[in-house]
Amino acid sequence: MGGERIDALLARAQRQIRAWDVPGLALGVLQNGETLLCTGLGERDETGAPWDGSTLFEIGSCTKAFTAAVAMILQERGVLDLDAPVAVYLPEFRLMDEYATAHVTTRDLLSHRSGLPRHEYAWYRTDFTRQQLVHNLRYLQPNLELRGGFQYNNLGYVLVGYLIEQLTGSTWEDLVRKELLRLLHMDRTSLWIDEALAKGNCAQPFDRPELYGQVGFTRIPFYRTPVEDWEAGVGAPYGPAGSIFSCARDMLKWAAFQLGDGTTPDGARILSPEGMAQLHKPHTIVHGGKQGNGRSLASYCLGWQTFLYAGHKVLTHNGGIDGFTTSLYLVPDLQMAVVSNVNLTTCMLCEAAANDAVNVFLGVETDAYNAFRKLNQSMFEELKAYAASVRGTPVPGTSPSRALSDFAGTYRTPGYNDLIVLERNGALELQFIGYTVPLKHFHYDIFELDGYIGELPPGLTVQFLSGPDGAVDRLSIPLVADPGVDPICFGKVVR
Repeated sequence: MGGERIDALLARAQRQIRAWDVPGLALGVLQNGETLLCTGLGERDETGAPWDGSTLFEIGSCTKAFTAAVAMILQERGVLDLDAPVAVYLPEFRLMDEYATAHVTTRDLLSHRSGLPRHEYAWYRTDFTRQQLVHNLRYLQPNLELRGGFQYNNLGYVLVGYLIEQLTGSTWEDLVRKELLRLLHMDRTSLWIDEALAKGNCAQPFDRPELYGQVGFTRIPFYRTPVEDWEAGVGAPYGPAGSIFSCARDMLKWAAFQLGDGTTPDGARILSPEGMAQLHKPHTIVHGGKQGNGRSLASYCLGWQTFLYAGHKVLTHNGGIDGFTTSLYLVPDLQMAVVSNVNLTTCMLCEAAANDAVNVFLGVETDAYNAFRKLNQSMFEELKAYAASVRGTPVPGTSPSRALSDFAGTYRTPGYNDLIVLERNGALELQFIGYTVPLKHFHYDIFELDGYIGELPPGLTVQFLSGPDGAVDRLSIPLVADPGVDPICFGKVVR
């Protein structure tokens, strides 16, 4: 790629930072082992400090490829068999479905075919430890049979991380550092928030003032669980699914390794060529035919997604966590890679920038920025439509069957943090995983959220139910958007 095309690529990205109204953008491009571009645009924090190729950002689910690589390393050493049931190694392990408990393998978990939907609010912003998250899997409802189809699931990767800890006696964090980061000289890459902050030159997280908006940005805290403790060596419970911090420079080192034969630049072998091929081999079909933006035959591998684009195989993964969105693209037959990050929640500008760079290499004349801007908005519209679909139409002229104070209390269900309903100044409010949201009367004993819980939009309904004695003894709320999952029922434990 000539200098003129790099300059044009950068100029487009600079314009799009303003058009998308984001704080900053990291962008790195590599081909044939040579770094062609490694920089940052815009601002990394509230002081206006600039980005550069060493600026740290949270890579979210791009972490999954690291977890899959460690699992493959252990397989090649005979410590783990990816095709053996997890229950062989963890006799105490349980899923709600007995067949899945007895037969689900590490390969199933790494390729998202366990039958479990996301159940995001069973881990996100909770105070559960990694071990507790694994224990709680037995309480989470599946909606497909084992290997019945692709369903992205972060908790499956948490389970794999926990499994390799039990098999090795080392933490997932120590294994990633020892087996990958040190050998690849990814010296800036960090596994704890405080470690990243201590290294300095760390981007700060931002979000839109209004969820699902695409204008403005405001500083937010890093997503931090009460369990994480760098000094004690205790990582984020969700770590194997998405806790790594890295920078464009280090991520290009990771990309170069993925494009190679399993050896490091120093000649040390991490994985065999066969092991690398397994990581990049399609395991679970995501979309069997054509999909948007010129892609087709999308499948999930082990920690990677793959699809065909303009006649070329592409390996990719995206990552999203509070305040950061990341995209990593590899085109193996061209020996090229692109990494991009935006320090803003759920912003597809990074994927647009990465796709734009791929287009330059492939000679594809498509406006990636416009295409992904539309895709970003349609994703938001789908989430809003979900709330409308479960909400229904209120029956006019109804009122609650009892005093609002009778609905107040603490509600509990296995696998989730407690949910608290309070009555204040003649109105109800709901407290859950750190959010406090007003409840508006919908009809009868059903209320609706008048605010957001994570990515769950306003309008989601909360139904209060009574026991044989006529007293309110439980509530249900649709916390899982995947089809075929019942609303989550919480029993009242404190009145």
